[in-house]
This record gives sequence, C-alpha cells and structure tokens, in this order.
Amino acid sequence: NEDRDMKKICFIEMPQIPDAGNENLSFYIFRDGAGGFELERELKEMLPALSRSVLAGINEFYLNIPLNALSFRILELPFKDKEKIRKVVPIEIEGLVLPGQGEPVFDVVPLEGRRVLVVFLDSGRLRPVITGLNSSGIDPRVITSYGLRAALKRGADEIAGYLMAPDEMSRDEKLHAMKEEAKTPVINLRTGP
Repeated sequence: NEDRDMKKICFIEMPQIPDAGNENLSFYIFRDGAGGFELERELKEMLPALSRSVLAGINEFYLNIPLNALSFRILELPFKDKEKIRKVVPIEIEGLVLPGQGEPVFDVVPLEGRRVLVVFLDSGRLRPVITGLNSSGIDPRVITSYGLRAALKRGADEIAGYLMAPDEMSRDEKLHAMKEEAKTPVINLRTGP
C-alpha cells in the first residue's frame, strides 16, 4: 500500500506555553510525498479532548515553541566545537533562569564569526507541556521554533532586534517554515532532562 510508505508528521503549534494541560493547540498534519511535505489536515483541539484516532498513522511529532516563550543569549566563543560549546553554555546562562523553574534546556546555533546564539527555556515551563502531550499519546521527537528559522534569515546583525520584536508570520510563511523544520530542525530542545 502506497499510503503506508508515506511518512506523516504532525506539527503542534502553541500560541503560548500553557500552565495547565488544557491549552487549545493547533495541529498541522503533513504527508511526505514525492514533492516534499504537503499539508494534509489542520485542526484545533483541546489536549484532554483530543481523539487518538485523529493522530493515527503519524510517524513523528514536532512541537513548536513560540519565540516569545524562549530566551536568547549571543555568546562570543573562541571555538566552534559543539561539545565544547555545550559544556560552556550552562555556566553562561546560569542566573538567567529564575530560581525554582528547573534546569534550562538549550540548544545552540552558530552565527557568523565566533558568535553563537544560545536558545533556552527552563525545564519547569516545558515539563507540563510534555506531560500533557504524553497523556494524549503524543511524544514529540523535536521541540523547535519555526519563528527562529525566520529570525535567522535576518542575518547576524539584525537577529537580536528581530528576536525582541518579531514580525507576525502569514499562514503561508508558517507552513513553509514548518516544512523546512520537518526536513532539518534549526534547534531541538528535546535534550537533557
């Protein structure tokens, strides 16, 4: 059956990080065909009411964190080795996460020259989201931000200003960014704890 050979992914978009597990979420289901990812279905659902049949046949889930829920820091480092960068980042962002919020989860994006963009979020804000999704049978493989992809297109000199006041993306821009994220995520916060 040709249908079974096609990969299906679901992009879950949240308008904000919910404090409770009953946030209204947008689900975008894409089918990977010969021409790349195509939108198959789009729906809005409340997590507790989500029917498992809606998500049947989906191979992977991607969770989008909006830019306004993430924290950023641009570091200048004398090396590009990702392992070395991962060891230095916790020291650099220590004190930037409020006490009692949990350990920060982070990823890095190399910029021009020696600069590195650190994208982080405290695990205490992310945990209820993951728990709510898990209770509905969803385990996101990637936690990313398609808005960050749009920000990075601005170039290293403009990125800081854009991250503080991002443009509203059109529906077509969002869908295009989701397709690009499905191919190669710009970050994945599904690391650490």
